[in-house]
Amino acid sequence: FSPSDAELRKQGVAEWKEWLAKEGATAELTYPVSDGDPLLGRTLICYYAQSKVVEYDENNKERSSKQVQGVWGGQGLPNGHRLLALYGMRRVVEFDENWNEVWSLEKEQLPGSPYNVQRLPNGNTLVSCSDAQKVLEFDRNKKLIWELPAQGRPMDAVRLENGNTLVALQQGARVAEFSP
Repeated sequence: FSPSDAELRKQGVAEWKEWLAKEGATAELTYPVSDGDPLLGRTLICYYAQSKVVEYDENNKERSSKQVQGVWGGQGLPNGHRLLALYGMRRVVEFDENWNEVWSLEKEQLPGSPYNVQRLPNGNTLVSCSDAQKVLEFDRNKKLIWELPAQGRPMDAVRLENGNTLVALQQGARVAEFSP
């Protein structure tokens, strides 16, 4: 930092401490403090060839692991659960902290094998079915509520804050954004 940057930082810290001394005890915090999901400091890695999922803690130490047949991708959830796309089994499964299955989508509900999943803030689940050329959204009751035909083998999909869906397409090596 240049001396002016250091001085500005020192002034900012002093102002923050002054505000905290005056207002801190009575300040109202609203929930959520941030707009995003809380980060647990964990990393979830899915090894398809080894049929294994490993979860690491914030210090990169193995926290837990489980043999999971056909796992391709997944998401660690804010409540500590793990949501997994089981490509080889054509299923989507949510496991709790102890690796107990608590929710699933079965092959009869999916038009093809899932490559990746995202649990949305509203509790719905976004599923990328590459071989079926579709991205799907299911509610907690496993009802299909949205479907996007996505030519080009959608390998992953993420719902953006603006409601659009960002899709990684394997064919053509491109990423496309789709409106609702």
